Amino acid sequence: YPLHATHWSTRGFPKKSNQMSDNEDDIEVEEGEEEEEETIKDDSVRNKYRTAAQITNDVLTLVSKECKAGKRVVDLCDLGDNTINERMKKTYHKQDNDPEEKVNRGIAFPTCVSVNNVACHFSPLPDDTTELKDGDIVKIDVGVHIDGYAAVAAQTVVVQEEATPIEGRVADLVQAAQVMLDAAQRCMKPGKKNNDIPAIWEKIAEEYGVTVCDGILSHRHKRWVMDANQCILSKPSVDLRVEDAIFGSGQVWTLDVVLSSGKGKLTEQESRCLVYKRIPDTNYMLKLKASKEALKEITKRFHTFPFTIRALDAKSGRMGVSECVKHDLIAPYPVLYEKPGEDVVHFKRTILIDKASITTCAGFPPVQEFVTEKKVQDEEVLALLAKSLGGAKKKKKPAKKKEGDKKDAEETDPEKKDVGKEAPADA
Repeated sequence: YPLHATHWSTRGFPKKSNQMSDNEDDIEVEEGEEEEEETIKDDSVRNKYRTAAQITNDVLTLVSKECKAGKRVVDLCDLGDNTINERMKKTYHKQDNDPEEKVNRGIAFPTCVSVNNVACHFSPLPDDTTELKDGDIVKIDVGVHIDGYAAVAAQTVVVQEEATPIEGRVADLVQAAQVMLDAAQRCMKPGKKNNDIPAIWEKIAEEYGVTVCDGILSHRHKRWVMDANQCILSKPSVDLRVEDAIFGSGQVWTLDVVLSSGKGKLTEQESRCLVYKRIPDTNYMLKLKASKEALKEITKRFHTFPFTIRALDAKSGRMGVSECVKHDLIAPYPVLYEKPGEDVVHFKRTILIDKASITTCAGFPPVQEFVTEKKVQDEEVLALLAKSLGGAKKKKKPAKKKEGDKKDAEETDPEKKDVGKEAPADA
C-alpha cells in the first residue's frame, strides 16, 4: 500500500452515533450493507459539505495565525480540535427534512501540525514538548464532517517574527503546489480520468525544481468515507499504480499535494503512530478488557473517521489500541518523514464537481506571501491553466420586441426611441 493511506471498503458505514449528539445509543456498524449514495446534487447534502468546509477553513486560518515561535505543537492541535467541538455545539442539531432526527457531526480528521521534514500526521500526546521556532515550516491538516459528509484541507506556513515575503526553495515548493492544485482541478471535469493528473504534476514539479512525494493519495469522498477506492496516486511507478476512474457530476474529491526539496521518499522511522482509523468491515473477539473499551469508545465517538489517540481515555483507551491494530480493527496513519534538512510543504483541497463547474469547497491559497522567479513554461500546462473552472453566470440576451410593441414604446417614452442602442440587461 502507499504510505500515506490505504484503501477502505465503503461497506460498514455507521447508522447512528452520539458524537456531538444527544442520542445515547451506540453506533451500529452493519456489514455487507451499503447505503444508496447521496451526492451534492441534493441541496441538503451540498449544504452539509459547505458548512463543514466553512468550519474547516476557519480552524485552518485560526491555527495558522497561532503558529508563532515558542508555541507547543500539541497546544496548536488542541486549539484546532477544541474549536471544532465548540463550533459543533452550534451547528446542525437536527436534519433539514426531519426535525426529530439528530445529526452526527464532529472531527473528520484530527488537527495535525507537522514541522520541517515531518510531512504529515503529527498530532502528539499531551506530554510532548515540541515547540515552534522562527523559520520552521509548519504543515496544518484538519477536517470536519456534518452527518458523515466531510471537508478536509491542509495549509503550509512559515514561522516568522514579522511578516515579510518568503523566498528561496520554500517559495518554489509552495508556488509549485498551488499550480499543481489549480491544474489538477481543471482536469476533473466530468468524463476526464484520474490517471491523467500525475503526469501534469510531474511536469510542474520539473519546472519548479521540486519533487512530488511518493505514496500520496487523493481520494474520492462518499458519506462516512473520505478515502474511497477511486483515487489519484501522486507518483505512479511500474510497481505501484491505481485503477482508472472517471470524474463525474455530483462527485466530491480531495486533492492532496505533498512536495519536497529532496528525493520525496517518505519513511515512518521509529516514532510512535498518533493517528488511527476504525476499519468498519473487520471483526475480532478482543481478549483484553482495555482493548474492548478502546474499540467501543472509538466506534462510538469517531466511527469511520480518523482520530488521535490523545482524544481517547488516558488509561483504558490508549492501552487498548495495540491489540486493535494487531487484529486489523483500526489502521494507523503513520507519521511520515523526509530526510533531515529537506523542506516539505503540504496543501489539500476538497473539490465539488458539477456538470458546469469545479469548485473548491475547503482549502485556500497560502496565507503568506511567497516569491519565486520560477514559473510554468510548458505549453500544455499553460493551456490547461488558462481553462475556466466554470460557474460564471451567462448574460441573457434581451428579448426581441415585436414591431408593434417597439412603436408603442417610442411613442410613450421619447428617450427610448433609439431602441437599437439599448444595453442588454444582466442575468
